[in-house]
Amino acid sequence: MDIVKDILDKEYNLDKTKQELTSYTSKNLKKIKYDEENCDNFQQYFTYYYVEQMAMLWCGIEPTDFNEVISECEYAKRAIPKHPYIGCLEHRARAIMDAIEAKQLAVGRDGKIHSISDEHIAPEKRTILLKDFKEWLMCTFPSEKPKLIFDDMERNTHTSITTEAYLTLIADRDHLKTRISNAENIYREQIAKINKLKEENVKLKNLSTTNSIGDRLENTYLNIIGGLVNLMLSETPNGRKISVYNSQSDIINALVAHYPNKKGLSQRNLEGKFSQANLNLQKE
Repeated sequence: MDIVKDILDKEYNLDKTKQELTSYTSKNLKKIKYDEENCDNFQQYFTYYYVEQMAMLWCGIEPTDFNEVISECEYAKRAIPKHPYIGCLEHRARAIMDAIEAKQLAVGRDGKIHSISDEHIAPEKRTILLKDFKEWLMCTFPSEKPKLIFDDMERNTHTSITTEAYLTLIADRDHLKTRISNAENIYREQIAKINKLKEENVKLKNLSTTNSIGDRLENTYLNIIGGLVNLMLSETPNGRKISVYNSQSDIINALVAHYPNKKGLSQRNLEGKFSQANLNLQKE
């Protein structure tokens, strides 16, 4: 008994030493940087699953729930699980098994040597590579692209569209979105400018209305103009001419000559104003 106890103690101490060495190594091992995302995708490409596991992935069941789902299943046929409420599980497992039997899907034994052959493998030991299953699924059920098996790009790509064509379409769509966004910005800027011009136009109209003279004041100005013109063309009580101008035209010509660039003193405008002034005096 002492010999057996001594052997057991040695084995225990050896196991403990191994655990401590493993723990020390894992803590002190330098972690090398690498592209984890790319590595994970590549590893997933060569991942294999048993028939019922692949059927569960096809049904959208997470791998963390595999054991719970399997524990609730009955097996009317080897490797063909029948769940009480996940009805698609049995049918999809049968479809996978039928594809293996029809030599449409490569199969291996417990994850080893996946190929299409006549070698008999027990149903519960049959495994399928994920990459092979995806190819078979796209050919047999092209509309079936479960999210646990296909990534977003694969699920959004039509079977007749290549990856390059899909990426080109995405780039074109993004380019169009940018152009539309720029056009919308320009449109908003133009609308803002138009609204600003409208506001300025209203202000100018209001300003014009505010600065316009009333009828009474305008009549006063016309009377003054008419009186001055008539006075310049009249004579003194002794019969002498008050000015050197003999006619209204002489006065207009003189004004245009003396003030060639003054606003409102053009010949046409002066003729009109003088005519209005004369009529206004006659009314009075």
